[in-house]
Amino acid sequence: MEPTAADLVTWLDAGSATLLEHAGDLTRLGSDDLAGLAAGAAKIVNAAKALQAAVVMEARERGVIAASDNPKTAAWVEQSCRDAGVPLAPAQARGLDEVSRTCSTPDVARLKDAVVAGECTVESAAIIASTYRRLSPKVDVRGWDTVLDQLIGWLGEGATRKNIAEFEDVLLSQYGTETTLEDEHEQKRSNRTMSALTLNSKTGMFESKIVMDPVNEAVFSAALHALSKPHVDPDTGEHDPRTPGTRRLDALVTMAKHATNPDKTVRGSGAAARIIVTIPLADLVGGLRRTSLAEQLG
Repeated sequence: MEPTAADLVTWLDAGSATLLEHAGDLTRLGSDDLAGLAAGAAKIVNAAKALQAAVVMEARERGVIAASDNPKTAAWVEQSCRDAGVPLAPAQARGLDEVSRTCSTPDVARLKDAVVAGECTVESAAIIASTYRRLSPKVDVRGWDTVLDQLIGWLGEGATRKNIAEFEDVLLSQYGTETTLEDEHEQKRSNRTMSALTLNSKTGMFESKIVMDPVNEAVFSAALHALSKPHVDPDTGEHDPRTPGTRRLDALVTMAKHATNPDKTVRGSGAAARIIVTIPLADLVGGLRRTSLAEQLG
């Protein structure tokens, strides 16, 4: 006979009590046993989180959450923690919200199966869910199961959200629609910009913001890294005292100085720095009559 909901709750309550009872008395165990016990506890935690995710997804799908006093998934999960008398976990609640929303889409049934089976943690599934929403318009629907398998595998091996973002071009090149990758690169290239240098009145320093597409960044970084390496003084043997940030700025200035050397193939090169002084004609003439312009400027 299949267990009822009440049977499952009773079993879970008894299991949690047993685990907490043993957690408070580990001194009697041998040191060699602790690694195996830690692995067993990790397995229990993984299974418990899989069950929690399955319950939340089922409750959302049936409309239980929408009809409750906490119609938002994250709030509903947090209330379940309060009802159980356990510490709130807002980040876990947000992750379950992300996963349950995305897994309601048939295209990502593979992700839902992986979460429920404990093959993919809720934290990893939340990263995959946000990646799916971002890439879904750009990936051929027939390739999604394969993409999900790769993402689940990468995250299971320890990949981070940043790593997954870096893998996106690889995924698009393999599974994207015919022009997706080219369109993506062109869009990024069209968004490149650099603001004019502005004076920060508090620090007296000039500031600018640079936004680069990956191709330009690769060229820029290669030159910057080559020119910003720390050096050792050949005479004294002292190491470069400059910070990495200072070295990078010095490298940028060095590149700008190179641009002042005339090169027929580079438009605008050979333009030396100039200082322009603006002064009214009357003041200029009057100043020249009394003393030299240099003395007037002081």
